[in-house]
Amino acid sequence: IRNGFLSAANGSGIGFNLSSIGANGLIEDVIVQGVSQYGISVKDGFTVRRCQISQAGDVGIRVEGNSVVEDNQITGCAIGLQGKGLGARFARNLVFGNEDNYLFVAGDQINLLLSEIPEALDWPCSATFAGTLSVDSPGTTGILVNADQVTIDLAGHSLVGPGQNVNNRSIGIYQLSDRRGLTVKNGTIVGWRGFQDYGIRALGEGVLFENLIAVSNYWGFLGGDRVVDCVAAYNINTGMIVSEGTVEGCSAVHNGFDGIAGSYGLVRGCNAIGNGHDGISLSRGSVIDCLVTSNGVHGVSGSQALVRNVLANYNGGNGIDVFSDAQISSCMAHENGASGFAIGGTGVRIEDSHARENQTGFSAASSNNLFIGNTTSGNATNWSLAAGNVGLVVSAVPTGPVVGDSGGASPGSTNPFANFTF
Repeated sequence: IRNGFLSAANGSGIGFNLSSIGANGLIEDVIVQGVSQYGISVKDGFTVRRCQISQAGDVGIRVEGNSVVEDNQITGCAIGLQGKGLGARFARNLVFGNEDNYLFVAGDQINLLLSEIPEALDWPCSATFAGTLSVDSPGTTGILVNADQVTIDLAGHSLVGPGQNVNNRSIGIYQLSDRRGLTVKNGTIVGWRGFQDYGIRALGEGVLFENLIAVSNYWGFLGGDRVVDCVAAYNINTGMIVSEGTVEGCSAVHNGFDGIAGSYGLVRGCNAIGNGHDGISLSRGSVIDCLVTSNGVHGVSGSQALVRNVLANYNGGNGIDVFSDAQISSCMAHENGASGFAIGGTGVRIEDSHARENQTGFSAASSNNLFIGNTTSGNATNWSLAAGNVGLVVSAVPTGPVVGDSGGASPGSTNPFANFTF
């Protein structure tokens, strides 16, 4: 059946509810309008494509078997698309303006083309944005994820919240905590600014955020086992909060509180710039190959952490601030408002790091910390270590001019573990 127009004040448009697998039925390029029951209803063996269904009193397109439904437009119906969970395939259908856009059960292959929100995803599916989607009312969740194995692809578009900073919770994408296997990628989450609102809140297992921008929300991202190539900028509170996850290749810029915060995780290859509190705040985790600059308090702060290959400069407090049981190596702290490297507790090892032009180069408020092979220069106070720490500090001997192939002098010690001030 193709290339037709159907309308029926009483009854359905097209129905093949006794078809079987192998029927090879085809319904395409048909307009069904103003029917009292179903627009199109099929069972097994059909392909329904490029049809336009509007004003059906019951379901726009209903599938009870393993048929294929693709590239259709359905609007103004009681229910847009319905599947019975017997292996039907749904792809690229534009469904909007219905009382309920979707009614599926697990077992169908569901590839949605989202064209309006709010929407609840209650089945394993892939959902791709047809364009920028927005809500105007505070207290609204844009997309509620209440199923396992859901992928949301913004396809370069934006998910736009109501914008008001009021006490009605609005969340752009909200995954229930008992769900798993969520992927969100390729777009911008903006304007979810109500008190305690989140751009994305996803505390289930197996969550991936990739190639996303969270801008001008209350919180940017909460959750994510992996956060890859994402940006959190100009959010009212913290840009990214990740527990027991990995943050890679991300930037957190000009957020009101911390740029990136969490515990039991890894932050690698990230930038944290101009945030109101700490650039990166991480306990019981690792911060590797990062730039932290111009943050209001500390560049990196944490305890029981490994910090390696980090450049911390122009932060208002300490460049790198740790409490106890941490290791810092191969880092540089430059022109921070307090200490380049600050230790508040015990059991910390700092090695092969350099402090330059800070208020204090290296500081340790307690005993039982180890300093190996560090250098410091041009700080108001180069070293401020409490008694009981371990490390040889040597004022380096400057050399005269060196021209040619040899010259100079020993820096003042041949001890391979010495720390030098110059």
